[in-house]
Amino acid sequence: MDINVFLLDMPPTVKGYTVANADGSFSIFINARCARNVQEETYRHEREHVENGDFDRDLPVDIIELKAHGLSTCLEEIDIKSEYPNAYRYFNKKKRKRARSRKEENNRINFLREHADLFRRAENRHLYGDDL
Repeated sequence: MDINVFLLDMPPTVKGYTVANADGSFSIFINARCARNVQEETYRHEREHVENGDFDRDLPVDIIELKAHGLSTCLEEIDIKSEYPNAYRYFNKKKRKRARSRKEENNRINFLREHADLFRRAENRHLYGDDL
């Protein structure tokens, strides 16, 4: 699993966040304005989200964060699907859209890998003619 880490200037209220990329890798963005120990703590926290598979869960982000911070004592009793059907449908729809987007992107990447030589030869023919 590939994880890219970036330090960016962000508002002071944001310590960091993680994005799942179309190619299956992850990008962790950490606030460059935070103290080093806060940056390290944020990195560990965001990495735990990746390792725990939080990006593939059918739960709202708020609930995932509560679980990540150990505040989920009563959450096991909540049936998200039946008690919050609109939120469940919304997040499922988002998850399916993300999976479809990843699949399309992977198809593009695979096509380019398979046909890279074809493109290179066509470019050489265009630039240098048939004399090669």
